[in-house]
Amino acid sequence: MRDKSLRGVAQPGSALAWGASGRWFDSSHPDWYKEGRRSGGLPHFEPRDTFYILFSKQLDRCYIGHTTDTLEERVRKHLTNHTHWTTLARDWSVVHSENFPDKASGYRREREVKAWKKHQRIEALCRK
Repeated sequence: MRDKSLRGVAQPGSALAWGASGRWFDSSHPDWYKEGRRSGGLPHFEPRDTFYILFSKQLDRCYIGHTTDTLEERVRKHLTNHTHWTTLARDWSVVHSENFPDKASGYRREREVKAWKKHQRIEALCRK
């Protein structure tokens, strides 16, 4: 007979009713998080936004931005004629990039780096 004072506490043998690994339920985590957890590694995601830093030797300047396009496509747009100050040079090269799971994260990282007061921090990031 079970002790009524232990009501709500797992009783010996009750785990068998739920299965050997315990009770199963749907997680609120997104699918990319679940897949990463199943493989035993970090959550895997398809990058939906990329933060990047371009450098031009001709202008001796950096350009900091983020894009939802592929990085190659975005650099191609910077190198072709469009109305932006990056068209002043045709030698832009990617010196740093980071992938993010969503646009808000990429934009947040762009704003963070642009807010840095010391250019040495940006240069150190580019050297990594």
